[in-house]
Amino acid sequence: MPSPPQPHTHVVLLVEDDAGTRDAMHATLVAHEYTVVCARDGDDALTLVRREPRACVILLDVMMSGVSGDDFRRAQLADRSVRDIPVILVSGVHDLAGRAQALDAAAYLGKPLDMGRLVATIARHCAAATAVA
Repeated sequence: MPSPPQPHTHVVLLVEDDAGTRDAMHATLVAHEYTVVCARDGDDALTLVRREPRACVILLDVMMSGVSGDDFRRAQLADRSVRDIPVILVSGVHDLAGRAQALDAAAYLGKPLDMGRLVATIARHCAAATAVA
């Protein structure tokens, strides 16, 4: 007999190299009852994105040393097992809208962050990911 389906856990993969920004985002998301998995760079994120529980949304900083947000996103899109997880770009880069379009991101948020907008954007895309799963 198959085991009953497990309830969905709202997991956010937070990829941010700046410790202060990462800590603030983490605290905000935990306060809104998200489970948050943190990566300090794209390399860590490539390992974590394939782990269980599966993230329903990825918050991705664009400018990071090592494996950049761009490189992470290209690797994610090439991996059939995780390419459908929506990505929200979070950055202060010039032309963030164009970057988001080029990387097929679900959404983008400029820095400095509006935490209310961050939570609302995650909720919108996590709900969409849950409906598909």
